[in-house]
Amino acid sequence: MQKKQQKTKLSVTSKCIIGLACVAVVFILFLLGLHTYQDKWVNFRSERYSYALLYNSTKVKYEEIAVDSQTYMERFVVSTAKEEYYLSVISIDPEVDLSEALEAFQSDGDYTFDVEKKAACGAGAYEAIKISYTDESGTTPAQVSYYYMEEQGLLITTCTDESHRAEIEKMLNSFTIEKNSR
Repeated sequence: MQKKQQKTKLSVTSKCIIGLACVAVVFILFLLGLHTYQDKWVNFRSERYSYALLYNSTKVKYEEIAVDSQTYMERFVVSTAKEEYYLSVISIDPEVDLSEALEAFQSDGDYTFDVEKKAACGAGAYEAIKISYTDESGTTPAQVSYYYMEEQGLLITTCTDESHRAEIEKMLNSFTIEKNSR
């Protein structure tokens, strides 16, 4: 009888030790994997358009899109979204007549723009013409804003809904012009 009790005590003790070891291994794996779930901020510097901004690489992906053979758009897409919400940067020809382009879009009746002539944009509060409207074509309405920075020859576009607004605004608020811009 005493051997049976000793054997039972031993098996309970060994089960506890094995259980604690398993918990310790899971905890160590959790700690090692924890860094992959934290935000990873990237300080992006564009060589093409001479600007910099911060973006969270765990939530946002960078794309370079060829618009034509000489023009490229740099776009930062919130990758957790079902629809694409983004901030993009592209150069714009100073010869483009902005008021003429706005009239053409508004004349077809699909868009009504709000225009702010001297809006502040980016970390440097750069002067820009802000053109914005609400896009109703998706499953949720999206707020689209264009920031035309005439002096730098850049057009920044943001497209976001309410739940992704903070991520897009963080990128826009970190936007800075590099010294070697035109």
